[in-house]
Order: sequence, then structure tokens, then C-alpha cells
Amino acid sequence: MPVTYRTIAGKVDPVVEQLLRDLVQAVNGLERPTGSAETQQVIVQPSLPFPSVRVAQALSGRGTASDPLTVLVDGSTVTVNAQNQLQAAGGSGATGATGAQGPTGPTGPSGATGPAGSGSFITGPTGPTGPTGPTGATGTGVTGATGSTGPTGPSGATGTGQTGATGPTGPTGPTAATAWMVRYATSDLSATGTALTNIPGLAFPIGANERWMLQAYLFYDATLTGDIKIDLLGPTGESHRRAAFGLVSTVTSNAGDLAIGQGQGSAGLLFGGAGAGVGIAAIYVANVLNGATPGTVQMRAAQNTPDATPTVVKQDSFLVAHRSD
Repeated sequence: MPVTYRTIAGKVDPVVEQLLRDLVQAVNGLERPTGSAETQQVIVQPSLPFPSVRVAQALSGRGTASDPLTVLVDGSTVTVNAQNQLQAAGGSGATGATGAQGPTGPTGPSGATGPAGSGSFITGPTGPTGPTGPTGATGTGVTGATGSTGPTGPSGATGTGQTGATGPTGPTGPTAATAWMVRYATSDLSATGTALTNIPGLAFPIGANERWMLQAYLFYDATLTGDIKIDLLGPTGESHRRAAFGLVSTVTSNAGDLAIGQGQGSAGLLFGGAGAGVGIAAIYVANVLNGATPGTVQMRAAQNTPDATPTVVKQDSFLVAHRSD
């Protein structure tokens, strides 16, 4: 005969129910039907390998004094009351000792991971920017030590800018108060007429109202006919007193009487010649006082009488000038 059981809802908790169901399935492989509102009975055949006492023990404590749990074991009806006592219908037997708790069974294997959900996320719109927070306090960290000087960088390329245009010439500055000046004839002067001509290089600048003293040493040769005359010319308003020393105009050689000429003005002082190629010297001194107009003081020379053979003032001639104001 198959084993069956019936329960009244609420009388047996799920753990006990599972124990009973496992017991029945082990016997005849049947699933228990759903419980009905009847007095719960458990029927166990005497020929089953499960002890009747084990069935009763499984239900111990599930009854109460007012509502005992009735169990049919091996054809006899027993009651499980609130004191966990198993009693037969004809009288209560002695309560057996509680058995030792069995060992905990091993943990079952983990179930397979379920498939990933098919849902998708929709990104919401960006929220508005929050207000700017207050400015933090100024830091007061300690200044670090100065690092070492780095290596000198390479020199930059040389610029190639264009040269600017030459500016206009500035006005002539005032004449410097030079104490002494020396001037040399830069070339020979060859004169073949009586017009006084500048001796190249024998000149010096003079400022307004300045006074200069000069000495000129002239080396020349002239024919007996041509002779030589010497002159000094300055700016407008300039005046000078001069004196000169040289051979008289009647000599026929470079040895003879000296002529000493002196005076004021610009008329040339006359000295003689000893013949073409015969060297003679003359000395000319002057005290020069200039007016309000600055300019140049220039030595000049010419023939006294025109002659085809020129009168020549040599390049070695020179003058020395000294400012005395």
C-alpha cells in the first residue's frame, strides 16, 4: 500500500513538510497533494524501512495542548502534544533520549550565472552648471630657493637692415681755440703771372674777433726777371701787420743783400730770384686780427714781373700759427 499524508494548513511548518515529503518520495516516488483543511494524519506501513519513531520525532513539538497533532504509526494512532511527547492512544510511554545533532551537510554548488539583461541606458541631458564657489584664501607658501643660472644661449643672427639715408649736414660749429697749428704746402705752386695765387695747404681757419700770430717759411726759385711777391689774405674785416726777410730783387745769385719788408694791407712783398732752379728762402711773419666774420687765412704768391719761366713755391714750405687772444 502506498504511503500518503495529509496536512491542515498552518499545522506543520515548511521544514517539517519537506522532511515528510522527502520520506514519502523515498518510498513510492509520489509528490504530496496540496493540503486540505482536515485533521493531519501520517500513515506509515509496518513494512517500510523508516522507523515509526523517526516519523513521530519529526513532528515533535508541532502540536499544542489544546490542538494536538494526531499521527497514525504502524496502525496505531499517537498524539504529539506541546511538550514534544509522543503518546499512544492506550497510554503514554517513556520519552526517549534526544539524539545527537547530525553534522552539517556540504554547501551545494553555485548556480550558473544568468544571462545579461537586454535593457539599455539612455543618457539624460547635462544638468546646468552650478554656481562658482568662493575664491580660496591666498596661499602663503615659502618661496623656494633660486635655481642655478642656465647656460648662455647661442648668439642671435646678425641683422641685415638697410642703411638709412645720410642726414643733412649740420651748421658749422665755432672754431676751436687751438693754441698751435702747423700747415705744410701740399704741392708746388707754379706761377707765370702777377696775379696772387693760393699756395696749396698753407692756410688755417680763424674765428670771429680772434688774434693769431704766424710765421711762414717759403722755399722757392725764380728767374732774374720774374722774381716773387708774397701776400696774406683773410676774411672780410681781417687786418694784419706783416714783415718779411729775403733777397733783394736786384741780386743775380742766392748770395746778396737782404730785403726787409713790413707794413699793413694785402699788397705783396717783393723778393728777388737767382735763376731758374736756384733755391732761395724767405721768411714771412704776421700779427692777424680778425673781425666779426669767421673764415680762412691763406698764404699767396706770384711773379713780380711776368716771365714764361715760372716762379715755383716748393712743397716743403710751411707755416706755424699761434692763437694769442
